[in-house]
Amino acid sequence: MKTNIEFTEEFYDNVNEWDYPEVLHMTTHKVKEAVNPKEAHGRAKPDLGLCPKAGLEAQAAAHSLGAKKYGAYNWRDSRIKASTYTSAIMRHLQEWKEVEDNDKETGASHLGNIMACCAILLDSQQYGTLVDDRYFITNVKET
Repeated sequence: MKTNIEFTEEFYDNVNEWDYPEVLHMTTHKVKEAVNPKEAHGRAKPDLGLCPKAGLEAQAAAHSLGAKKYGAYNWRDSRIKASTYTSAIMRHLQEWKEVEDNDKETGASHLGNIMACCAILLDSQQYGTLVDDRYFITNVKET
């Protein structure tokens, strides 16, 4: 084993695993850029690994309850009104803000229900099943 190794960026760029096998076992080992073109393509997309587990689980629980009650991905099978989901979002937000963490009827997290509603709105926009019935104010005077 060689001693007095200076672990610089240049070292890692030129490391030879045969000369320095101990480097393979170091947690600070710098990995060279991958040549796999899929990795560059993947880095350009949102990193879903950054979504917190608690949020994903709460959202999934709400989707599971909805799937049992209405059918999985039902918003892709028929058109949905934005107002149906924005009203549900507001109801769940008010309940969470003023009353309780979880829905009394289902036991699901109000915040998870909000996340599920938002995901459904985004998905239905993408799949062309959203009826955008938002009320747009067009004559707003600037103050």
